[in-house]
Amino acid sequence: RTCQSICSARECCLDDSCGASHESDCSRYTACANIDFDDEDYYPEPSVNLNTVCTANLLHAGFGVDTSFYTETCLELCEPAQCCRDDTCRHVDDFCVKYVACNNVWDLEDQDTTEQTVNAIDLLSESCTDMSTVEGKATCKDLCSDWECCWGGGELNCFAQNPVGCRTATTLCSWIS
Repeated sequence: RTCQSICSARECCLDDSCGASHESDCSRYTACANIDFDDEDYYPEPSVNLNTVCTANLLHAGFGVDTSFYTETCLELCEPAQCCRDDTCRHVDDFCVKYVACNNVWDLEDQDTTEQTVNAIDLLSESCTDMSTVEGKATCKDLCSDWECCWGGGELNCFAQNPVGCRTATTLCSWIS
């Protein structure tokens, strides 16, 4: 772990915003006063296009494909942006935006996706990839109607119950007006 990642856990100690409850804890972080948290090395650019590596389609590949390689690779590439998960680095302009694709793998960690959801996402992904025919569009539109609760309003909205499935469905069904 880098000094920045260790110190970022108690960055509040440096500006006295932790409060008295962490006073004894903060004494262990006095050396962190020498860290430049605005250093470009602390907030590195992604080394690859994360929209390609951490796409929900790869992480939910299905069809007997072992997705552990993609999941592990994505988690490793997203490590520099862990602070985006708990909002401790949102103050750095555009840093978390560059790592937004990491939400796909972090959602997998945060929620156990049911087999039914994975199968439904697989079917939706497969059916909505070829939109060149009228039949393909009709099939995709029909399957997308099963996910309307993800973008619908009010009490019927189901996004909170299934954020992983809804994010994928919202992306795949975005062409429907």
